[in-house]
Amino acid sequence: MQNLKHQFSKIKSDDLLFIFITLTFFLLPTGTAPPLMSIALAFLVWVLSTKPSQVKAIVKQPWFRPVIPLIVLPWVGLLYSQNIELGLDYAEKTKYWIAVILTASVTFNEKRSLILIKCLWAGLCLGAL
Repeated sequence: MQNLKHQFSKIKSDDLLFIFITLTFFLLPTGTAPPLMSIALAFLVWVLSTKPSQVKAIVKQPWFRPVIPLIVLPWVGLLYSQNIELGLDYAEKTKYWIAVILTASVTFNEKRSLILIKCLWAGLCLGAL
């Protein structure tokens, strides 16, 4: 047990965050709950690490500009919605954009990118079987 604690203490927060994000991509074809649990664990690691300080840098990236309307428009649409319950259900789906911010805060190299893509494909293949 002591050895297991020692092994876990050696894992960096960036590596742990990458593991949970990769697990999220692997679990995407399984439904809603497993990927949400995995991204919730990734979010917990992200909050406990020094990563939240990177949010300002991520939001300033040019690729993030088109994402902002996709996050804001469903909530603005609630002001004009006749069916608030259905509109709120749709607007709550913006929680999935948290995964984008978490993934953008991870340092990727060629090896990690390949692992992420392979995990996504493995999950898709298992889901197809």
